[in-house]
Amino acid sequence: NGPAKHVAPRPKGKIRIFLELWWANFWNLIPLNVVFSFLHLLLIPGGIASAGMTYVTTDLARGRHSYGFSDFTDTVKRVWRKSLWVGIINLLITVFLLFVGVFYYTSGGVLATMGLGCCLMATMIFSFAKYYLWPQIVLFRLPISKVYKNAFLFVFLNFRNNLLVGLISLACYAVAAALLLLLTHPMTVALLTLRGVQTNIERHTQEMREEAGQ
Repeated sequence: NGPAKHVAPRPKGKIRIFLELWWANFWNLIPLNVVFSFLHLLLIPGGIASAGMTYVTTDLARGRHSYGFSDFTDTVKRVWRKSLWVGIINLLITVFLLFVGVFYYTSGGVLATMGLGCCLMATMIFSFAKYYLWPQIVLFRLPISKVYKNAFLFVFLNFRNNLLVGLISLACYAVAAALLLLLTHPMTVALLTLRGVQTNIERHTQEMREEAGQ
Protein backbone atom coordinates (compact mmCIF):
# COMPACT_ATOMS: atom_id res chain seq x y z
CA ASN A 1 0.00 0.00 0.00
CA GLY A 2 1.20 3.50 -0.82
CA PRO A 3 1.31 6.41 1.58
CA ALA A 4 -2.03 7.64 2.80
CA LYS A 5 -3.38 10.57 0.86
CA HIS A 6 -4.50 13.64 2.74
CA VAL A 7 -8.01 14.58 1.74
CA ALA A 8 -8.79 18.24 2.35
CA PRO A 9 -12.16 18.82 3.98
CA ARG A 10 -14.83 20.20 1.71
CA PRO A 11 -15.40 23.90 2.29
CA LYS A 12 -18.69 24.76 3.92
CA GLY A 13 -21.34 26.45 1.84
CA LYS A 14 -22.39 30.02 2.59
CA ILE A 15 -25.86 28.99 3.70
CA ARG A 16 -24.45 26.41 6.13
CA ILE A 17 -22.01 28.96 7.56
CA PHE A 18 -24.81 31.46 8.06
CA LEU A 19 -27.04 28.90 9.79
CA GLU A 20 -24.20 27.88 12.10
CA LEU A 21 -23.49 31.52 12.99
CA TRP A 22 -27.17 32.24 13.55
CA TRP A 23 -27.71 29.20 15.78
CA ALA A 24 -24.50 29.76 17.77
CA ASN A 25 -25.56 33.35 18.55
CA PHE A 26 -29.32 32.77 18.77
CA TRP A 27 -29.79 33.66 22.44
CA ASN A 28 -27.43 36.63 22.18
CA LEU A 29 -29.47 38.00 19.29
CA ILE A 30 -32.74 38.14 21.21
CA PRO A 31 -31.87 40.92 23.75
CA LEU A 32 -30.03 42.86 21.05
CA ASN A 33 -33.10 42.61 18.86
CA VAL A 34 -35.25 44.03 21.67
CA VAL A 35 -32.86 47.00 22.07
CA PHE A 36 -32.76 47.51 18.30
CA SER A 37 -36.56 47.45 18.01
CA PHE A 38 -36.95 49.87 20.94
CA LEU A 39 -34.48 52.40 19.44
CA HIS A 40 -36.06 51.92 16.04
CA LEU A 41 -39.44 52.89 17.46
CA LEU A 42 -38.07 55.92 19.29
CA LEU A 43 -35.96 57.20 16.39
CA ILE A 44 -38.12 57.28 13.27
CA PRO A 45 -35.24 57.28 10.72
CA GLY A 46 -33.74 54.23 12.42
CA GLY A 47 -30.15 54.99 11.47
CA ILE A 48 -28.67 55.01 14.96
CA ALA A 49 -30.04 51.57 15.83
CA SER A 50 -28.93 50.19 12.45
CA ALA A 51 -25.34 51.32 13.06
CA GLY A 52 -25.11 49.49 16.39
CA MET A 53 -26.72 46.38 14.96
CA THR A 54 -24.37 46.41 11.96
CA TYR A 55 -21.20 46.55 14.06
CA VAL A 56 -22.26 43.52 16.10
CA THR A 57 -23.35 41.46 13.09
CA THR A 58 -20.21 42.45 11.14
CA ASP A 59 -18.08 40.83 13.84
CA LEU A 60 -20.31 37.75 13.81
CA ALA A 61 -20.21 37.54 10.00
CA ARG A 62 -16.41 37.61 10.13
CA GLY A 63 -16.36 34.85 12.71
CA ARG A 64 -15.05 37.18 15.43
CA HIS A 65 -16.13 37.45 19.04
CA SER A 66 -18.64 40.18 19.77
CA TYR A 67 -19.39 41.69 23.17
CA GLY A 68 -22.99 42.17 22.08
CA PHE A 69 -24.73 44.97 23.95
CA SER A 70 -21.43 46.66 24.86
CA ASP A 71 -20.34 46.81 21.21
CA PHE A 72 -23.82 47.97 20.25
CA THR A 73 -23.84 50.93 22.64
CA ASP A 74 -20.20 51.89 21.98
CA THR A 75 -20.90 52.05 18.24
CA VAL A 76 -24.05 54.12 18.75
CA LYS A 77 -22.09 56.64 20.82
CA ARG A 78 -19.29 56.79 18.23
CA VAL A 79 -21.25 57.25 14.99
CA TRP A 80 -24.68 58.44 16.10
CA ARG A 81 -24.51 61.78 14.27
CA LYS A 82 -23.59 60.37 10.86
CA SER A 83 -25.99 57.45 11.34
CA LEU A 84 -28.85 59.79 12.12
CA TRP A 85 -28.23 61.80 8.96
CA VAL A 86 -28.04 58.66 6.82
CA GLY A 87 -31.23 57.40 8.44
CA ILE A 88 -33.01 60.66 7.60
CA ILE A 89 -31.74 60.56 3.99
CA ASN A 90 -32.90 56.95 3.63
CA LEU A 91 -36.32 57.86 5.02
CA LEU A 92 -36.70 60.75 2.56
CA ILE A 93 -35.66 58.56 -0.39
CA THR A 94 -38.08 55.84 0.72
CA VAL A 95 -40.97 58.29 1.03
CA PHE A 96 -40.15 59.74 -2.41
CA LEU A 97 -40.04 56.29 -4.05
CA LEU A 98 -43.30 55.34 -2.34
CA PHE A 99 -44.99 58.54 -3.53
CA VAL A 100 -43.78 58.06 -7.10
CA GLY A 101 -44.78 54.38 -7.08
CA VAL A 102 -48.31 55.15 -5.87
CA PHE A 103 -48.62 57.96 -8.41
CA TYR A 104 -47.71 55.71 -11.36
CA TYR A 105 -49.78 52.80 -10.01
CA THR A 106 -52.95 54.92 -9.82
CA SER A 107 -52.39 56.75 -13.10
CA GLY A 108 -52.87 53.91 -15.59
CA GLY A 109 -51.67 53.74 -19.17
CA VAL A 110 -48.53 52.50 -20.90
CA LEU A 111 -46.30 55.36 -19.73
CA ALA A 112 -47.48 54.91 -16.14
CA THR A 113 -46.72 51.18 -16.33
CA MET A 114 -43.22 51.92 -17.61
CA GLY A 115 -42.75 54.52 -14.89
CA LEU A 116 -43.90 52.06 -12.23
CA GLY A 117 -41.42 49.49 -13.54
CA CYS A 118 -38.58 52.02 -13.35
CA CYS A 119 -39.66 52.99 -9.84
CA LEU A 120 -39.64 49.35 -8.71
CA MET A 121 -36.20 48.86 -10.21
CA ALA A 122 -34.92 51.99 -8.45
CA THR A 123 -36.42 50.72 -5.18
CA MET A 124 -34.64 47.38 -5.57
CA ILE A 125 -31.29 49.05 -6.32
CA PHE A 126 -31.71 51.40 -3.35
CA SER A 127 -32.57 48.44 -1.10
CA PHE A 128 -29.39 46.65 -2.18
CA ALA A 129 -27.33 49.83 -1.67
CA LYS A 130 -28.50 50.02 1.94
CA TYR A 131 -26.73 46.71 2.60
CA TYR A 132 -23.42 48.56 2.21
CA LEU A 133 -24.20 51.88 3.93
CA TRP A 134 -23.92 50.81 7.55
CA PRO A 135 -20.73 48.69 7.26
CA GLN A 136 -18.94 51.70 5.77
CA ILE A 137 -20.22 54.00 8.51
CA VAL A 138 -19.11 51.78 11.39
CA LEU A 139 -15.80 50.63 9.86
CA PHE A 140 -14.49 53.67 7.95
CA ARG A 141 -14.34 57.43 8.39
CA LEU A 142 -15.86 58.39 5.04
CA PRO A 143 -18.01 61.42 4.21
CA ILE A 144 -21.68 60.63 3.65
CA SER A 145 -21.45 61.39 -0.08
CA LYS A 146 -18.64 58.85 -0.48
CA VAL A 147 -20.57 56.27 1.56
CA TYR A 148 -23.53 56.49 -0.83
CA LYS A 149 -21.31 56.47 -3.92
CA ASN A 150 -19.53 53.31 -2.79
CA ALA A 151 -22.80 51.66 -1.77
CA PHE A 152 -24.33 52.06 -5.23
CA LEU A 153 -21.11 50.80 -6.84
CA PHE A 154 -21.23 47.69 -4.67
CA VAL A 155 -24.78 46.99 -5.90
CA PHE A 156 -23.51 46.28 -9.41
CA LEU A 157 -20.20 44.65 -8.46
CA ASN A 158 -22.02 41.52 -7.33
CA PHE A 159 -25.64 41.99 -8.34
CA ARG A 160 -26.48 38.27 -8.32
CA ASN A 161 -25.31 37.85 -4.72
CA ASN A 162 -27.23 40.95 -3.65
CA LEU A 163 -30.34 39.59 -5.35
CA LEU A 164 -29.97 36.29 -3.52
CA VAL A 165 -29.56 38.05 -0.16
CA GLY A 166 -32.62 40.17 -0.92
CA LEU A 167 -34.77 37.15 -1.78
CA ILE A 168 -33.73 35.29 1.38
CA SER A 169 -34.40 38.42 3.46
CA LEU A 170 -37.89 38.63 1.97
CA ALA A 171 -38.40 34.99 2.87
CA CYS A 172 -37.43 35.81 6.47
CA TYR A 173 -40.04 38.57 6.51
CA ALA A 174 -42.62 36.12 5.19
CA VAL A 175 -42.11 33.51 7.92
CA ALA A 176 -41.16 35.78 10.84
CA ALA A 177 -44.74 36.22 12.02
CA ALA A 178 -45.25 32.46 12.42
CA LEU A 179 -41.89 31.31 13.79
CA LEU A 180 -39.65 32.00 16.78
CA LEU A 181 -37.42 33.80 14.29
CA LEU A 182 -39.67 36.79 15.01
CA LEU A 183 -37.72 37.38 18.22
CA THR A 184 -34.42 37.81 16.38
CA HIS A 185 -35.63 38.91 12.97
CA PRO A 186 -33.87 42.29 12.51
CA MET A 187 -30.58 40.91 13.82
CA THR A 188 -31.00 37.76 11.72
CA VAL A 189 -31.52 39.73 8.52
CA ALA A 190 -28.58 41.96 9.39
CA LEU A 191 -26.35 38.94 10.00
CA LEU A 192 -27.51 37.38 6.74
CA THR A 193 -26.87 40.61 4.86
CA LEU A 194 -23.42 41.16 6.33
CA ARG A 195 -22.44 37.55 5.68
CA GLY A 196 -23.66 37.82 2.09
CA VAL A 197 -21.94 41.10 1.19
CA GLN A 198 -18.81 40.71 3.32
CA THR A 199 -16.71 39.49 0.37
CA ASN A 200 -17.45 42.65 -1.61
CA ILE A 201 -16.54 44.90 1.32
CA GLU A 202 -13.29 43.10 2.17
CA ARG A 203 -12.23 43.15 -1.49
CA HIS A 204 -12.30 46.96 -1.48
CA THR A 205 -11.36 47.63 2.15
CA GLN A 206 -7.93 49.06 1.32
CA GLU A 207 -9.39 51.50 -1.22
CA MET A 208 -11.91 52.82 1.30
CA ARG A 209 -9.24 53.14 4.00
CA GLU A 210 -7.16 55.24 1.61
CA GLU A 211 -10.20 57.41 0.83
CA ALA A 212 -10.84 57.87 4.55
CA GLY A 213 -7.16 58.65 5.24
CA GLN A 214 -6.86 55.71 7.68
